[in-house]
Amino acid sequence: MHSLTLAVAAAGTLALSGCLIPAYASMAEQNKAMVAAAGKPPPVPANPAFEHSAAELDAFVEEHTKGYAPVGAPVEGRLGVWKPWDVSLERGRCYRMVIRLGATGRFSEHARRGLAFVYLAPGEPDVNGGPGVHGPGAVASAGCPARSHTATFDIQAIWGSAGDKSKIHELGEGPFTAQLYAKSITEKELAAQAADAERQRAESEAFARAEEQKKQDRRQQQLEGCAVCANERIQCQDRGTSPQSCKSSYDMCLFRYQADSFDSPCRR
Repeated sequence: MHSLTLAVAAAGTLALSGCLIPAYASMAEQNKAMVAAAGKPPPVPANPAFEHSAAELDAFVEEHTKGYAPVGAPVEGRLGVWKPWDVSLERGRCYRMVIRLGATGRFSEHARRGLAFVYLAPGEPDVNGGPGVHGPGAVASAGCPARSHTATFDIQAIWGSAGDKSKIHELGEGPFTAQLYAKSITEKELAAQAADAERQRAESEAFARAEEQKKQDRRQQQLEGCAVCANERIQCQDRGTSPQSCKSSYDMCLFRYQADSFDSPCRR
């Protein structure tokens, strides 16, 4: 939930997250207004990707489909009644989907908070294709599949979708057209891509192992610090030093061992 800032305004009102509540409003009315304000999403952040013109979209599409050719008939629909559709992806080809909004087409404020262009298929890795939005349209790559399969192409408004997927298709209003493009790729190029993907996977796993080792090393250091610092505190108290001084020395000891964080085992 968004944090609420409540202050008494000079004009005899309560300022709450950009809205004003009369100071003389009843507690029930104030609570109702606070709940309403808390439920509102923050203002849509400025995203220059959505601000390009139709002419700039044309240039963008031309740049990102160089060497590609249209595959099949275009798909036509309306953003307000969005329905994902299946596309056939073959090994030996690379694919990109081009989306163009019609003259009256508009992305919703919710969609402008974040859009994902995804290709989903059982047994295949999910593809979130870029480069993405560019004004009244987008280009979304499906990559170059390692094996032929059918994938479902979808556009999803992803803001807040981790906890609530009910709004992922609140994309906007108006007509759109979508055209799939493809180009050929050689077996040698596919093999190079597969090798690069394997290299990235191995690097990612190695990084994860290194981070886990750091975490374990830090935990071990903290556990050692717990014992050392607790012993020093006991000795401090045995010398008759004031509890406040002993506590201060104990905290400094924990800091030396990086054991002063809220999740430190010494805090339990």
